[in-house]
Amino acid sequence: MLPYLIHIGSFSVPTYGLLVALAFLTALALATKFAKQRGMDSEKIVNLGVYCALVGMLGAKLLMIALDPDLRAHPREIFSLATLQSAGIFYGGFILAVVFAFFYIRSQSLPLLKTCDVFAPGLAIGHGIGRLGCFAAGCCWGKP
Repeated sequence: MLPYLIHIGSFSVPTYGLLVALAFLTALALATKFAKQRGMDSEKIVNLGVYCALVGMLGAKLLMIALDPDLRAHPREIFSLATLQSAGIFYGGFILAVVFAFFYIRSQSLPLLKTCDVFAPGLAIGHGIGRLGCFAAGCCWGKP
C-alpha cells in the first residue's frame, strides 16, 4: 500500500486525497464537455457537480456518525480531528447527493435523463479513480 505519495518534513500528500481530487476534476471536466456537446448550460452542470460533491461529503459523514457505535457512545468525538479527517460511508453520500441532484435538476429546469447521461461516464471513471486511491490507502481492500 502507498498511503502517502510525498513526504517532505512534516508535509505529506495522501494518495487517497490526491486521487479523489483527480477523480472529481476528471468527472466534472467530462460532464462539462458532454454538456457543451449536447447544447446544455455548462454552468448549471458544473454547479450541480460541485453541490453534489459537497452534499455527498455531508451525507457520508452523517451516515458514519449515525452508524458508528463509538461515536454514539462518545458524542464529543464527533468533533475530533480523527472524525473530521475520516471520509465517511460512501453510500450515505451517494444517497444524499442523488436526492439533492433530483431537486436541483427540477429547480433549474434541466432535462432529467439528458443530465444523467451527461454525468454517467464521468461518474464511472471518477469512481474508479477514487477506488484506486482507497486501495492505495489500505482502507477498503488493502492491508488489514
